[in-house]
Amino acid sequence: KTNMFITRILDECGLEIKLADEENMNNNDELNLELKVDQGILAKRLSQRLRSSSTTANNNTTTSLPSIPLKQFENELISFFSNDSIFRSSLLPTSSTDDVSPLRSQQQDSLMRILLCVDELQMFLAKYLLKR
Repeated sequence: KTNMFITRILDECGLEIKLADEENMNNNDELNLELKVDQGILAKRLSQRLRSSSTTANNNTTTSLPSIPLKQFENELISFFSNDSIFRSSLLPTSSTDDVSPLRSQQQDSLMRILLCVDELQMFLAKYLLKR
């Protein structure tokens, strides 16, 4: 089953994750990843939320979304990507809804590439991908 924690967080940051075939929950679930915002905005929002968890003392209200503990997010990502078809889907280009900036083409970077743009996740993901 898809990891609700990760899908909820990514959805709040601007990426909608849909199972390509909801009735057929077998192991080749292809995910449809659709950006509701520009990929740069998604990475920035995620980064802010992961960063704000480490600097809770400075209580600025720039991020309206609650912060996420980095370790928890990393662990949840591992379990999310442990599903091979989800992992494969994360390596394919994402699409974007029509109202997202037309500066980029309809196809944007893969979820994995977008996550690699998040400073807080870079080292962790690089190690994970090398082991995989």
